[in-house]
Amino acid sequence: MITIRSFLCDTKDKKKASYIWNMIAYTGNSFQSVLLMLVISRKGNMTDAAMFSIGFAIASMLVLVGKYAVRNYQVSDIRQAYTYGDYVYTRLATMSGMILTAVGYLVSCFFYKAYSADKMICVALLLGPRFLEAAEDVFHGDLQRNGRLDIAAKIWAIRTWGYMICFAVIYWLTGVIVTAAAGSLLVAIAIWALLNYAVYDLFPKDRTHRSGKVWELLQNCFPLAVSTFTVMYMANSPKYTVDAVFTSEEQACFNIVFMPVFVINLFGNYIYNPIVKSLAALREDGQSKKIKKIMCFQALTLMSFAGLAALCGKWFGIRLLEILYKVSLEQYEMEFVLLMIAGGALAVFNFLIVISTVIRRQKMLLYISVIFSAVLLAGNKMMLSNYGVRYMCLFYAAAMACMSAVTFVINIRYVDCECKGGISDAER
Repeated sequence: MITIRSFLCDTKDKKKASYIWNMIAYTGNSFQSVLLMLVISRKGNMTDAAMFSIGFAIASMLVLVGKYAVRNYQVSDIRQAYTYGDYVYTRLATMSGMILTAVGYLVSCFFYKAYSADKMICVALLLGPRFLEAAEDVFHGDLQRNGRLDIAAKIWAIRTWGYMICFAVIYWLTGVIVTAAAGSLLVAIAIWALLNYAVYDLFPKDRTHRSGKVWELLQNCFPLAVSTFTVMYMANSPKYTVDAVFTSEEQACFNIVFMPVFVINLFGNYIYNPIVKSLAALREDGQSKKIKKIMCFQALTLMSFAGLAALCGKWFGIRLLEILYKVSLEQYEMEFVLLMIAGGALAVFNFLIVISTVIRRQKMLLYISVIFSAVLLAGNKMMLSNYGVRYMCLFYAAAMACMSAVTFVINIRYVDCECKGGISDAER
């Protein structure tokens, strides 16, 4: 008889299972918004679609506060400079920040944006699954550090897909978005508790922590957290610029063309998330040449995939989007190509964030991400206003490529320094 625990733990090929389940989990997580928006737009109305869109966007930003970009830092901490308790209490601090930020945002929306009761409740309910995601991330980080990413990925995948399916079914049956959000959240909580409890004995029992180390962790991961926030902005910056200038119809068309950009980043997550621990092991062994070889191979793979996607998009990708969304997008063919190239460069940068985390040289990410986000904030609007959407997309792609190239060169230099001895975690 197959039990929940045996399904999660009894894996013959852990490495293969890690890749497969990681892919399933990331696919569900990345396509939640797109798939559920399709259901809402077909069954419901634009009011519900707008409520879901803003709620999901807020939840996607606030989960970054809860996670604080600690996961890869934790997984690559094979020296065990910090205890499991240090990571748990760091997560409690960041999740408290997530809750306070959410409450502050909702209160401000109530007073200054006149949010209705339904909209407030809907946003709060959509935050629930992200809170669960942030809470389990610290447990799953320990599983991954100990070679059991397959277990963590299974739990994440089942919870994500279970939530998405329940939301779609409940909304289709009731047509009430608050009911769908509440019902699917209850299902997500049940799955979260059931699956994590089944492997609870695999988590360390010692939760001893040191306040100084928790504060040190928060400081060390601050550049990573800021970089994650700014990357989220940079990834969506053309949409924000278009939303501020174009009409509603033009905004909708551009947002549809923009959707496939994140497919490249999704492909990147398939590749590099399972190899974080092995990269850390190479760092410990002083294998700088192997790390640089992996960097070059992964960057080339991601950009090649982006180039292929751009060519396919020009030939038939736009046609497919026209069929799915029943709008004319022929005038956006070149913009689609440029956006896909930008998506490839962004995926490379996300991979380089992982490299910087592993070699503990994350401070430089803070400066790079802030500088380029400022460049995009000013440049996108100027290009769109003066030259049109095509030149804005060209500027966006060039900026993303430049940012990735600069980060790549700096990381190559730092890999050599780190593998020859480097500096301690506390000094970074």
